[in-house]
Amino acid sequence: MASHKSKTTTTADGELADSLRPVMERTHSPRVIDARDVGARGLGLFRLDYDEALFQRNYKEPVLVARAGGVGAKLAIARAAGRWDTIGADLVAAYVNELICVGAEPLFFLPCLHGGELGPGPLAEIVKSIAEACTRAGCSLLDGDFATASPATPALSGFAVGVVERRRVLDGRHTRPGDVVIGLSSDGLHSQGLELARPVLDADELLRPTRLYAPGVLDVLGAYRVKRVVKAMAHIADGGLGGPWPAVLPEGLAVRLRRGSWDIPPIFQLLADRGGLDNIEMMNTFNMGVGFVMIVAPNFAKPVMARLRHHGERCGIIGKVVKGDGLEWA
Repeated sequence: MASHKSKTTTTADGELADSLRPVMERTHSPRVIDARDVGARGLGLFRLDYDEALFQRNYKEPVLVARAGGVGAKLAIARAAGRWDTIGADLVAAYVNELICVGAEPLFFLPCLHGGELGPGPLAEIVKSIAEACTRAGCSLLDGDFATASPATPALSGFAVGVVERRRVLDGRHTRPGDVVIGLSSDGLHSQGLELARPVLDADELLRPTRLYAPGVLDVLGAYRVKRVVKAMAHIADGGLGGPWPAVLPEGLAVRLRRGSWDIPPIFQLLADRGGLDNIEMMNTFNMGVGFVMIVAPNFAKPVMARLRHHGERCGIIGKVVKGDGLEWA
């Protein structure tokens, strides 16, 4: 008969998790259940019905949404620079930004952090960065997998989970010609094209975390629960500004972006000049100053942008939806 070994945690790992518990608990909502109450460590417990009346008012047919991933190139840059204060926030933002694209409310984030040779100091700094981003996103940081000893090379990953009412899932099907594209400014490269950018830029620029768009976007979605004002959204990540359109547009529609309708930060021109990249390569690699896009009904563009600006977003209309296929330029 095969034996089943329970997962064990080293004393050092347990001490690290315990020392970080106050940091994590500051992000907790009443939905979080302490895993220690059920005799478990390293598990994240989260209930959906802590206030049944509130939950039922918001969700009749709730759908859970999850996105997992890790940081590779940026973690290597942080390790080389010996700087750990942004990498956790970058991880949270990258995947929470994906959840909100379908209209999901972020619920919790569960990290997996193997420190290798880093030691407890950098690991604690990373977790604090994760917790700060979770607080801004309105989600709880649950007890994850914190290992100080192995593997030898540090590794950082995690997954975000959210919930959305099924009839409110944003899948682009209600997008129509004439809808406008609102672009929300990025805070630099985010996580795209780092291998190309690494020989050109210093670590401080490369380690600038992905901007977290959840507060403003969720405020907009909460303001328009009945009317279909927001038709589709996309986080500008893999594939750069040229990448997300086929996934968010119905067949037969295209997005026509207006050249010069937003400011392209000088850093991208520097990358183009030093890397020898043409305009198409740049658009298909980097966000070019636009980190998130919202497709909205034209009559509501101004109030939507007003709400976004209230949350500190720099935004503007950068294009519109037209008949066609994919991406066009005007």
